[in-house]
Amino acid sequence: MKSDLVIILLGCTCLCACGLSRSSSEQKESMTIEGQRELIHELESASGHRYLHTDTTYDLAHGQWMTIQNSLPKGGNIEPGLPYVDSTGQEFFFVGFWTRIINGTNASIGVEVHFPGDDFPLSAGSDAYLKLFVPPDTMTMDKLPLHNYGLTGMRSFVRTNWNQTSASHRTIDKHESHMFYVVALACHAGGPARSAVKMKGDDLFYHIAMGPHGRVEIPCGKIVVYKEDEQ
Repeated sequence: MKSDLVIILLGCTCLCACGLSRSSSEQKESMTIEGQRELIHELESASGHRYLHTDTTYDLAHGQWMTIQNSLPKGGNIEPGLPYVDSTGQEFFFVGFWTRIINGTNASIGVEVHFPGDDFPLSAGSDAYLKLFVPPDTMTMDKLPLHNYGLTGMRSFVRTNWNQTSASHRTIDKHESHMFYVVALACHAGGPARSAVKMKGDDLFYHIAMGPHGRVEIPCGKIVVYKEDEQ
């Protein structure tokens, strides 16, 4: 499976670099960014595994766009065979996700993602709740097949940041992409989990559903498209 992933990645890199012999630099850039959008789909086809939950392209002004891809979950335990247990002895269901933002504009963009250290109720009248974190680890394509998408050191990170705001700030150059993790720990809840970062105007919202509980929407940041002279 790893060899298939390497072959696809090398093939996509070659196509992007060559631009399929198109006649102008603008056409080459177009091929490069289209290749960015299709890359994970090609990795899925090569490996026979599914990684994507949602793949949404947002149309912006003047034919420009932005794509947000959200993963399926991995987890259950914060470490292989070990759940997360807080200082009171309460056990939590752990799940990790990643989000990939592809910048299809002609300028750099600033992406800010943050979650407070609050408890987020999963449904009214229930004692089920979750906490959300943005780990500092860097998510990359080669980590797709790994346990928890390659997240490590999460027990220490969660303990240190339990009631703290966690955040990520990133500049993504034009026609480039960036991947980041989001981790959820749920109390009195578990089972199938789905999540997605969604864009409304310049604002980002995190949608998450777990087990029998309905979807929860949480404001989680914003995207700013810089002007040419601000880059």
